[in-house]
Amino acid sequence: MNDQPFGQRILSWAGGPADADRFVALGGIRLPAEPDSAALRQALDAVVARHPVLGEGPVPLRIVEDVWSAAAAGRYPPDARCLLWAYLAGTELLLVAHHNVTDPWSMRLLVREVLKPGNGPAPSY
Repeated sequence: MNDQPFGQRILSWAGGPADADRFVALGGIRLPAEPDSAALRQALDAVVARHPVLGEGPVPLRIVEDVWSAAAAGRYPPDARCLLWAYLAGTELLLVAHHNVTDPWSMRLLVREVLKPGNGPAPSY
């Protein structure tokens, strides 16, 4: 994974004209070991079920060579059924969510929740 800060990556996506499909928040992590993709899919779907603002599952999870390149090539329409997308390359996990429903701070919480699922209803902030 390129260790360039998230902010620089976001700015590199903002170089062109405003496009609703590109207005996203990112959350990424380098895991200590490669996760089981079936368990990861289940955890992602559980997070979306717990947070209805993210839409309805299943969460699109793509297994790729480079999470940043794959995410940069993706489209994230604000009217998609699910507003959370995931990319996995070995131990690197990148979550992308439309900014209409989340922000960078919340993405950190979503990453944590995917890795350690909570029980019960989501907090009502």
